[in-house]
Amino acid sequence: MSEEKIENEEIKEEKVEETKQNKKGKVKKKRNVKQIIFVAIAVIAVLLFAFYKMQRELFFYPGHDKKSYEELSRTASFEPVKIYYNRTTSASSSASLDFSNEEIILQGWIKFNKPKEEKSPLIIYFGGNAGNSSAQMNSFNHAQMFQTYFPEFNFMTVDYPGYGLSTGEPSDDTMFEAGEQIYDYAKVQSYVDPSRIIIIGYSIGTGVASHVASYSQAPGLVLIAPYDKGNSLYNGAINSFYGTMKSLMRYDFNSSKEAETIVCSPLIIASRDDEIIDYHWSLNLGQYFKVEPEYLIIENITHNYYLNSAPVLEKMAEYCSNHIKDNTETVEPEGVTDGNNWWFCKIRY
Repeated sequence: MSEEKIENEEIKEEKVEETKQNKKGKVKKKRNVKQIIFVAIAVIAVLLFAFYKMQRELFFYPGHDKKSYEELSRTASFEPVKIYYNRTTSASSSASLDFSNEEIILQGWIKFNKPKEEKSPLIIYFGGNAGNSSAQMNSFNHAQMFQTYFPEFNFMTVDYPGYGLSTGEPSDDTMFEAGEQIYDYAKVQSYVDPSRIIIIGYSIGTGVASHVASYSQAPGLVLIAPYDKGNSLYNGAINSFYGTMKSLMRYDFNSSKEAETIVCSPLIIASRDDEIIDYHWSLNLGQYFKVEPEYLIIENITHNYYLNSAPVLEKMAEYCSNHIKDNTETVEPEGVTDGNNWWFCKIRY
């Protein structure tokens, strides 16, 4: 065999070997890419799962104020409330299965302004996500809110599941369900006139209050710093929940949907300076009610200080009083201003 042929054969062998190596390299690269994609998907899945589970800690801050509880226990006009129910038999039992087949105990307080022997009007109050019934009632009592602004009413507030001494876990489903149970308990008490129950909600409690007002067809509903949808709350914290990202939202809190079946004209209270609940969410919610709401829009009040405001409490007291009177029609002023930089008017869309 000539040297030229030998050289050509060697070149062919080198090319064949090179081709084999290239094929192996490509296979290895594909395998590496697949591994990278798999790891990336796994990491994303873990992060999404962690975020889904972490939403409970982001949304809810349950606690119990032992000192306030003990103080209220020694105060004659307050009595503890205990409500027992089984989640599997609840009228609105939903997709949340955290505590199915368990008995839930809701605990809270009632403040008696009227003799217990009489059937009297009642306010049911649903508080914010960082409150509890003992701390709220004790604070209201020290501020003399009950006697000053709501002397016609007894006043009840009960902790959400997982809050205060209530058992269970908080979620939109369990809170809505608890709201129904609280209303059903209240309306059959001998000291309650069931036709004169006013529902009040604050912050996250406005979603529960709206649900209960829809469920009960209550004659009055006061919403302090309300939101339209849970989507707004999520985007208020992390402005990313649009399109398919909405599927990551664990809690719905769709107040706008509840508003469509509420029969009374609610009072909506919002602040332009609320750093937690954008008052535009409150105004947007108002568009969904069957009956045009009343509005109190204030300024220079941040999220935690609505119930420290005399104009807010005065308007709430006026509204509640009017809505327990039969055939009462009130004519509201077109606009009111004072030194506290607040205004009231009926907003028409």
